[in-house]
Amino acid sequence: MDDIEKKCPVTEDDIILFVDRELGETEKRRVESHIKICEKCRGLYETYVRVDRTASELFVSKRPLPEARLEKPFFTRIAAAIKNMLAPRRGFAFGTAALAVLIFSAFLFYYGAGESPKLFTVAIGKFISPAVHNGIGPVDFPGPYEIVADGATVEADTSGIFLSEKFNIIFEAGAKAKLGSTAIRLAAGTIDIDYFKKPAPADFEICTPNARIFIRGTRLAVSYLDNVTKISVAEGRVAVLKKEGELILAAGERAVVMKEGEPSLLPKVEETVNETRETELKIIGEHKNIDAAVPAVYNSDKTEEAKVTEIFLNSGTPQSPLTSETVLKYDENAIACVKTGEVITEKILDYEVDLDSMDEKTRRIFFPKRP
Repeated sequence: MDDIEKKCPVTEDDIILFVDRELGETEKRRVESHIKICEKCRGLYETYVRVDRTASELFVSKRPLPEARLEKPFFTRIAAAIKNMLAPRRGFAFGTAALAVLIFSAFLFYYGAGESPKLFTVAIGKFISPAVHNGIGPVDFPGPYEIVADGATVEADTSGIFLSEKFNIIFEAGAKAKLGSTAIRLAAGTIDIDYFKKPAPADFEICTPNARIFIRGTRLAVSYLDNVTKISVAEGRVAVLKKEGELILAAGERAVVMKEGEPSLLPKVEETVNETRETELKIIGEHKNIDAAVPAVYNSDKTEEAKVTEIFLNSGTPQSPLTSETVLKYDENAIACVKTGEVITEKILDYEVDLDSMDEKTRRIFFPKRP
Protein backbone atom coordinates (compact mmCIF):
# COMPACT_ATOMS: atom_id res chain seq x y z
CA MET A 1 0.00 0.00 0.00
CA ASP A 2 2.94 2.32 0.72
CA ASP A 3 4.34 1.70 -2.77
CA ILE A 4 1.01 2.53 -4.33
CA GLU A 5 0.74 5.77 -2.38
CA LYS A 6 4.31 6.80 -3.32
CA LYS A 7 4.21 5.94 -7.01
CA CYS A 8 0.52 6.42 -7.87
CA PRO A 9 -1.51 9.63 -7.79
CA VAL A 10 -4.51 7.51 -6.74
CA THR A 11 -4.75 6.35 -3.12
CA GLU A 12 -6.47 3.28 -1.73
CA ASP A 13 -9.15 5.52 -0.23
CA ASP A 14 -9.82 6.95 -3.70
CA ILE A 15 -10.36 3.42 -5.02
CA ILE A 16 -12.73 2.54 -2.16
CA LEU A 17 -14.77 5.69 -2.77
CA PHE A 18 -14.79 4.91 -6.49
CA VAL A 19 -16.20 1.42 -5.82
CA ASP A 20 -18.82 2.90 -3.49
CA ARG A 21 -19.78 5.48 -6.17
CA GLU A 22 -19.11 8.40 -3.85
CA LEU A 23 -16.71 10.41 -6.03
CA GLY A 24 -17.61 13.45 -8.07
CA GLU A 25 -17.45 13.33 -11.85
CA THR A 26 -13.97 14.84 -12.07
CA GLU A 27 -12.43 12.52 -9.44
CA LYS A 28 -14.30 9.56 -10.89
CA ARG A 29 -12.76 10.10 -14.36
CA ARG A 30 -9.31 10.56 -12.83
CA VAL A 31 -9.43 7.29 -10.84
CA GLU A 32 -11.02 5.38 -13.72
CA SER A 33 -8.35 6.44 -16.20
CA HIS A 34 -5.57 5.57 -13.73
CA ILE A 35 -6.94 2.08 -13.03
CA LYS A 36 -6.75 1.29 -16.74
CA ILE A 37 -2.99 1.90 -16.87
CA CYS A 38 -1.89 0.80 -13.36
CA GLU A 39 -1.89 -2.95 -12.75
CA LYS A 40 -1.55 -2.72 -8.95
CA CYS A 41 -4.39 -0.24 -8.58
CA ARG A 42 -6.52 -2.27 -10.97
CA GLY A 43 -5.97 -5.38 -8.83
CA LEU A 44 -6.94 -3.46 -5.71
CA TYR A 45 -10.04 -2.13 -7.47
CA GLU A 46 -11.10 -5.64 -8.55
CA THR A 47 -10.60 -6.86 -4.98
CA TYR A 48 -12.94 -4.25 -3.51
CA VAL A 49 -15.50 -4.83 -6.26
CA ARG A 50 -15.53 -8.53 -5.38
CA VAL A 51 -15.89 -7.77 -1.67
CA ASP A 52 -18.77 -5.40 -2.38
CA ARG A 53 -20.54 -7.94 -4.60
CA THR A 54 -20.05 -10.76 -2.08
CA ALA A 55 -21.45 -8.69 0.77
CA SER A 56 -24.48 -7.80 -1.34
CA GLU A 57 -25.15 -11.43 -2.20
CA LEU A 58 -24.84 -12.48 1.43
CA PHE A 59 -26.79 -9.81 3.25
CA VAL A 60 -29.07 -8.04 0.78
CA SER A 61 -32.23 -10.04 0.22
CA LYS A 62 -35.87 -9.44 -0.58
CA ARG A 63 -36.67 -11.56 2.45
CA PRO A 64 -36.05 -10.37 6.04
CA LEU A 65 -32.47 -10.85 7.22
CA PRO A 66 -33.48 -13.15 10.12
CA GLU A 67 -34.89 -15.64 7.59
CA ALA A 68 -31.92 -15.37 5.25
CA ARG A 69 -29.30 -15.85 7.95
CA LEU A 70 -30.85 -19.12 9.15
CA GLU A 71 -30.67 -20.85 5.77
CA LYS A 72 -28.21 -23.76 5.54
CA PRO A 73 -26.56 -22.46 2.34
CA PHE A 74 -25.89 -19.16 4.08
CA PHE A 75 -22.79 -20.31 5.96
CA THR A 76 -21.65 -22.36 2.97
CA ARG A 77 -21.73 -19.22 0.87
CA ILE A 78 -19.74 -17.34 3.50
CA ALA A 79 -17.05 -20.01 3.54
CA ALA A 80 -16.85 -20.07 -0.26
CA ALA A 81 -16.64 -16.29 -0.43
CA ILE A 82 -13.81 -16.16 2.11
CA LYS A 83 -11.97 -18.93 0.28
CA ASN A 84 -12.10 -16.93 -2.95
CA MET A 85 -10.96 -13.81 -1.16
CA LEU A 86 -7.92 -15.57 0.27
CA ALA A 87 -6.73 -16.86 -3.10
CA PRO A 88 -3.01 -16.49 -3.93
CA ARG A 89 -1.55 -13.08 -4.73
CA ARG A 90 -4.00 -11.21 -2.52
CA GLY A 91 -2.60 -8.35 -0.51
CA PHE A 92 -2.94 -7.27 3.09
CA ALA A 93 -5.94 -5.03 2.39
CA PHE A 94 -7.89 -7.88 0.87
CA GLY A 95 -7.09 -10.19 3.75
CA THR A 96 -8.35 -7.52 6.14
CA ALA A 97 -11.62 -7.25 4.22
CA ALA A 98 -12.06 -11.02 4.31
CA LEU A 99 -11.46 -11.04 8.06
CA ALA A 100 -14.10 -8.33 8.51
CA VAL A 101 -16.65 -10.45 6.64
CA LEU A 102 -15.77 -13.45 8.81
CA ILE A 103 -16.21 -11.45 12.03
CA PHE A 104 -19.56 -10.09 10.88
CA SER A 105 -20.72 -13.59 9.94
CA ALA A 106 -19.73 -14.92 13.36
CA PHE A 107 -21.66 -12.07 14.97
CA LEU A 108 -24.78 -13.01 13.01
CA PHE A 109 -24.42 -16.66 13.96
CA TYR A 110 -23.85 -16.05 17.67
CA TYR A 111 -26.52 -13.41 18.20
CA GLY A 112 -28.92 -14.56 15.50
CA ALA A 113 -28.91 -18.29 14.76
CA GLY A 114 -27.72 -19.22 18.25
CA GLU A 115 -30.45 -17.18 19.95
CA SER A 116 -33.93 -15.90 19.25
CA PRO A 117 -34.49 -13.78 16.12
CA LYS A 118 -35.93 -11.05 18.37
CA LEU A 119 -32.66 -9.14 17.94
CA PHE A 120 -33.88 -8.08 14.51
CA THR A 121 -37.49 -7.35 15.45
CA VAL A 122 -38.93 -4.39 17.32
CA ALA A 123 -42.03 -4.94 19.45
CA ILE A 124 -44.55 -2.09 19.19
CA GLY A 125 -47.34 -3.46 21.39
CA LYS A 126 -49.42 -6.44 22.44
CA PHE A 127 -52.65 -7.99 21.20
CA ILE A 128 -55.24 -9.51 23.53
CA SER A 129 -58.13 -11.65 22.31
CA PRO A 130 -60.85 -12.11 23.29
CA ALA A 131 -60.85 -8.63 24.79
CA VAL A 132 -63.17 -7.41 27.51
CA HIS A 133 -62.70 -3.66 27.67
CA ASN A 134 -64.39 -0.74 29.37
CA GLY A 135 -63.81 1.71 26.55
CA ILE A 136 -60.89 2.54 24.33
CA GLY A 137 -57.69 3.68 26.03
CA PRO A 138 -54.91 2.19 28.16
CA VAL A 139 -56.41 -0.71 30.12
CA ASP A 140 -54.81 -3.51 32.14
CA PHE A 141 -55.89 -6.90 30.84
CA PRO A 142 -55.51 -10.19 32.68
CA GLY A 143 -54.61 -13.35 30.84
CA PRO A 144 -52.31 -14.20 27.93
CA TYR A 145 -51.39 -11.87 25.10
CA GLU A 146 -49.27 -11.88 21.93
CA ILE A 147 -46.36 -9.50 21.34
CA VAL A 148 -46.78 -7.68 18.02
CA ALA A 149 -43.63 -6.76 16.09
CA ASP A 150 -43.29 -3.69 13.89
CA GLY A 151 -44.73 -4.61 10.49
CA ALA A 152 -46.60 -7.70 11.71
CA THR A 153 -50.07 -8.56 10.39
CA VAL A 154 -52.82 -9.16 12.95
CA GLU A 155 -55.87 -11.14 11.88
CA ALA A 156 -58.59 -11.29 14.55
CA ASP A 157 -60.71 -14.44 14.51
CA THR A 158 -62.69 -12.93 17.38
CA SER A 159 -62.84 -9.39 18.72
CA GLY A 160 -59.61 -8.20 20.31
CA ILE A 161 -57.60 -5.14 21.26
CA PHE A 162 -54.09 -3.97 20.42
CA LEU A 163 -52.32 -1.88 23.06
CA SER A 164 -49.20 0.27 22.58
CA GLU A 165 -47.56 3.40 23.97
CA LYS A 166 -48.89 5.62 21.16
CA PHE A 167 -52.20 4.17 19.99
CA ASN A 168 -54.75 1.48 20.76
CA ILE A 169 -56.89 -0.43 18.28
CA ILE A 170 -60.09 -2.41 18.82
CA PHE A 171 -60.44 -5.19 16.25
CA GLU A 172 -63.85 -6.50 15.30
CA ALA A 173 -64.07 -10.19 14.47
CA GLY A 174 -62.65 -10.81 10.99
CA ALA A 175 -60.56 -7.63 10.87
CA LYS A 176 -57.08 -7.94 9.36
CA ALA A 177 -54.45 -5.19 9.53
CA LYS A 178 -50.70 -4.75 9.23
CA LEU A 179 -49.45 -2.70 12.18
CA GLY A 180 -46.40 -0.46 12.09
CA SER A 181 -44.95 2.39 14.11
CA THR A 182 -45.78 4.88 11.32
CA ALA A 183 -48.73 3.28 9.52
CA ILE A 184 -51.68 0.90 9.81
CA ARG A 185 -52.73 -1.00 6.68
CA LEU A 186 -56.27 -2.36 6.93
CA ALA A 187 -56.88 -5.28 4.55
CA ALA A 188 -60.37 -6.26 5.70
CA GLY A 189 -62.94 -5.69 8.43
CA THR A 190 -63.46 -2.87 10.92
CA ILE A 191 -61.07 -1.35 13.47
CA ASP A 192 -61.50 1.48 16.00
CA ILE A 193 -58.29 3.51 16.42
CA ASP A 194 -57.39 5.83 19.28
CA TYR A 195 -54.12 7.70 18.66
CA PHE A 196 -53.59 9.34 22.04
CA LYS A 197 -49.87 10.19 21.82
CA LYS A 198 -49.42 13.96 21.59
CA PRO A 199 -48.42 15.51 19.36
CA ALA A 200 -49.51 13.16 16.58
CA PRO A 201 -46.88 12.69 13.86
CA ALA A 202 -47.65 14.28 10.52
CA ASP A 203 -46.60 11.15 8.63
CA PHE A 204 -48.73 8.58 10.51
CA GLU A 205 -51.30 7.11 8.16
CA ILE A 206 -54.02 4.47 7.96
CA CYS A 207 -54.35 2.72 4.61
CA THR A 208 -56.95 0.51 2.97
CA PRO A 209 -56.68 -0.82 -0.60
CA ASN A 210 -58.45 2.29 -1.93
CA ALA A 211 -57.91 5.03 0.67
CA ARG A 212 -55.21 6.79 2.71
CA ILE A 213 -56.11 8.56 5.96
CA PHE A 214 -53.67 10.76 7.86
CA ILE A 215 -53.88 11.07 11.64
CA ARG A 216 -54.31 14.51 13.20
CA GLY A 217 -54.41 13.29 16.84
CA THR A 218 -57.78 11.64 17.07
CA ARG A 219 -60.04 8.66 17.56
CA LEU A 220 -61.76 7.15 14.56
CA ALA A 221 -63.28 3.97 13.16
CA VAL A 222 -62.24 2.62 9.76
CA SER A 223 -63.83 -0.26 7.89
CA TYR A 224 -63.06 -1.92 4.56
CA LEU A 225 -65.81 -4.25 3.36
CA ASP A 226 -66.82 -5.16 -0.21
CA ASN A 227 -64.23 -2.78 -1.72
CA VAL A 228 -65.71 0.17 0.20
CA THR A 229 -63.84 2.17 2.86
CA LYS A 230 -65.80 4.01 5.55
CA ILE A 231 -64.31 6.49 8.03
CA SER A 232 -66.09 7.82 11.11
CA VAL A 233 -64.33 10.39 13.33
CA ALA A 234 -65.17 10.40 17.05
CA GLU A 235 -62.58 12.91 18.32
CA GLY A 236 -60.12 15.30 16.70
CA ARG A 237 -59.85 15.29 12.92
CA VAL A 238 -58.31 13.34 10.05
CA ALA A 239 -57.31 14.07 6.47
CA VAL A 240 -58.42 11.67 3.72
CA LEU A 241 -56.17 11.87 0.67
CA LYS A 242 -57.82 12.81 -2.63
CA LYS A 243 -56.40 12.91 -6.15
CA GLU A 244 -55.99 16.64 -5.64
CA GLY A 245 -55.69 17.80 -2.06
CA GLU A 246 -57.39 16.14 0.90
CA LEU A 247 -60.77 15.87 2.59
CA ILE A 248 -60.69 17.04 6.23
CA LEU A 249 -63.07 15.25 8.60
CA ALA A 250 -63.83 16.74 12.02
CA ALA A 251 -65.39 15.03 15.04
CA GLY A 252 -68.85 13.68 14.23
CA GLU A 253 -68.25 13.58 10.47
CA ARG A 254 -68.13 10.50 8.25
CA ALA A 255 -66.86 9.74 4.77
CA VAL A 256 -67.02 6.89 2.28
CA VAL A 257 -64.59 5.88 -0.46
CA MET A 258 -66.08 3.65 -3.14
CA LYS A 259 -63.89 1.34 -5.23
CA GLU A 260 -61.38 3.49 -7.17
CA GLY A 261 -63.38 6.58 -6.27
CA GLU A 262 -62.92 9.86 -4.44
CA PRO A 263 -63.81 10.26 -0.75
CA SER A 264 -67.16 11.92 -0.12
CA LEU A 265 -68.96 13.08 3.02
CA LEU A 266 -71.81 11.06 4.51
CA PRO A 267 -74.74 12.69 6.34
CA LYS A 268 -74.32 12.98 10.07
CA VAL A 269 -75.82 10.27 12.26
CA GLU A 270 -79.13 11.33 13.79
CA GLU A 271 -79.07 11.32 17.59
CA THR A 272 -81.80 11.12 20.21
CA VAL A 273 -82.56 14.52 21.74
CA ASN A 274 -83.15 14.53 25.51
CA GLU A 275 -84.67 17.49 27.34
CA THR A 276 -86.01 17.97 30.86
CA ARG A 277 -88.42 20.80 31.64
CA GLU A 278 -91.72 21.71 33.25
CA THR A 279 -94.74 23.25 31.54
CA GLU A 280 -98.46 23.73 31.98
CA LEU A 281 -99.47 23.79 28.30
CA LYS A 282 -102.90 22.51 27.32
CA ILE A 283 -102.88 19.95 24.54
CA ILE A 284 -105.80 18.85 22.38
CA GLY A 285 -105.36 15.23 21.30
CA GLU A 286 -105.31 11.64 22.46
CA HIS A 287 -103.39 9.84 25.18
CA LYS A 288 -103.26 6.34 26.66
CA ASN A 289 -102.68 6.91 30.35
CA ILE A 290 -104.61 9.45 32.38
CA ASP A 291 -102.01 9.23 35.18
CA ALA A 292 -99.21 10.52 32.93
CA ALA A 293 -100.60 13.45 31.00
CA VAL A 294 -99.87 17.13 30.67
CA PRO A 295 -102.72 19.60 31.36
CA ALA A 296 -104.86 18.92 28.32
CA VAL A 297 -108.28 18.98 26.73
CA TYR A 298 -109.00 15.48 25.42
CA ASN A 299 -111.55 14.20 22.97
CA SER A 300 -113.80 13.51 25.96
CA ASP A 301 -113.49 17.21 26.86
CA LYS A 302 -111.98 16.16 30.17
CA THR A 303 -109.19 18.35 31.54
CA GLU A 304 -106.50 17.02 33.86
CA GLU A 305 -103.82 18.91 35.78
CA ALA A 306 -100.29 17.42 35.85
CA LYS A 307 -96.69 18.48 35.17
CA VAL A 308 -94.37 17.01 32.55
CA THR A 309 -90.94 16.41 34.07
CA GLU A 310 -89.15 14.78 31.10
CA ILE A 311 -89.80 14.66 27.38
CA PHE A 312 -87.73 12.39 25.11
CA LEU A 313 -88.07 13.03 21.39
CA ASN A 314 -87.09 10.46 18.78
CA SER A 315 -87.78 11.99 15.40
CA GLY A 316 -86.89 11.41 11.79
CA THR A 317 -86.37 15.17 11.49
CA PRO A 318 -84.73 16.27 14.77
CA GLN A 319 -84.55 19.95 15.60
CA SER A 320 -81.51 21.60 17.15
CA PRO A 321 -81.68 23.31 19.53
CA LEU A 322 -84.91 21.78 20.80
CA THR A 323 -87.55 24.30 21.92
CA SER A 324 -91.06 24.01 23.27
CA GLU A 325 -92.44 25.30 20.02
CA THR A 326 -90.64 22.72 17.90
CA VAL A 327 -91.68 19.88 20.23
CA LEU A 328 -95.32 20.75 19.76
CA LYS A 329 -95.11 20.80 15.98
CA TYR A 330 -96.66 17.81 14.26
CA ASP A 331 -94.22 15.21 12.96
CA GLU A 332 -95.60 11.88 11.76
CA ASN A 333 -92.33 10.14 12.73
CA ALA A 334 -92.18 11.62 16.22
CA ILE A 335 -92.98 9.73 19.43
CA ALA A 336 -92.85 11.33 22.87
CA CYS A 337 -92.32 9.46 26.13
CA VAL A 338 -93.82 11.46 29.01
CA LYS A 339 -92.66 10.63 32.54
CA THR A 340 -94.40 11.43 35.82
CA GLY A 341 -92.77 9.49 38.62
CA GLU A 342 -92.35 5.93 37.39
CA VAL A 343 -95.27 5.95 34.94
CA ILE A 344 -94.31 6.20 31.26
CA THR A 345 -96.80 6.92 28.49
CA GLU A 346 -96.12 6.85 24.75
CA LYS A 347 -98.13 9.35 22.76
CA ILE A 348 -98.21 10.28 19.08
CA LEU A 349 -97.53 14.01 18.81
CA ASP A 350 -100.67 14.87 16.89
CA TYR A 351 -102.07 17.85 18.69
CA GLU A 352 -102.21 21.62 18.65
CA VAL A 353 -101.48 24.29 21.21
CA ASP A 354 -104.36 26.25 22.72
CA LEU A 355 -102.73 29.68 23.10
CA ASP A 356 -105.86 31.18 24.68
CA SER A 357 -105.49 28.87 27.67
CA MET A 358 -102.04 30.26 28.52
CA ASP A 359 -101.36 33.21 30.71
CA GLU A 360 -99.38 36.03 29.13
CA LYS A 361 -96.14 35.22 30.97
CA THR A 362 -96.10 31.57 29.82
CA ARG A 363 -96.91 32.53 26.24
CA ARG A 364 -94.01 35.00 26.12
CA ILE A 365 -91.58 32.39 27.49
CA PHE A 366 -92.47 29.62 25.04
CA PHE A 367 -93.62 31.65 22.05
CA PRO A 368 -91.84 35.01 22.13
CA LYS A 369 -92.59 35.69 18.46
CA ARG A 370 -96.35 35.18 18.87
CA PRO A 371 -98.57 38.25 19.61
